[in-house]
Amino acid sequence: GRTGLEPCRAARACETSAVSLRRSEQAAAMVDIRLDTEDLDKLPGDHYLSLRVGEAQKLAKLSASRSYRFSAATAGSRKYGKIEVYRRVATSVLCIDPATALPSSTVEVDVGDVRLRFDASIAFTEARPAPPAEPRKAGHAAAAEYLQKHRLEARLSEVMSVVLRERPVDPLDFMAKQLLKGPRAAAPADL
Repeated sequence: GRTGLEPCRAARACETSAVSLRRSEQAAAMVDIRLDTEDLDKLPGDHYLSLRVGEAQKLAKLSASRSYRFSAATAGSRKYGKIEVYRRVATSVLCIDPATALPSSTVEVDVGDVRLRFDASIAFTEARPAPPAEPRKAGHAAAAEYLQKHRLEARLSEVMSVVLRERPVDPLDFMAKQLLKGPRAAAPADL
């Protein structure tokens, strides 16, 4: 069997120092692919690597080394996989908490000067968790409604993501400025 896989020229968007494919001569249950790179520091910002084999795709934050596993049925008789590198250009927050999420909501994502609007429909396949033993106090319900109405949790989450990515010297001052600028300011300038 083959112990190495030579990447296609089209897949050289991210030079990998080693791509190994371990597959036995017998019918294997899984195909394990490990990607290693020493070139991670050459890329600024958030990047993600996608490895696609047929219709199956694995997506993860780009790292110096990562293993991917595909079922042998997915790999089938294919001789090649496809490596793609993506860069994060925007983020937004979508509430998926069964206790507070609405069945449908609108989510906006600012990509540069373009605002993308998504209509999100959320369905839960399992029953929602039972309400707490003590009924919620009216003040808690009002506070939760206020937070949701003004997107405060989502906005604070967006700003915290930027703080963790940018790591400013004075995080409180940075957060205050980001909050005062509004949602468009949450995306880093280099994205």
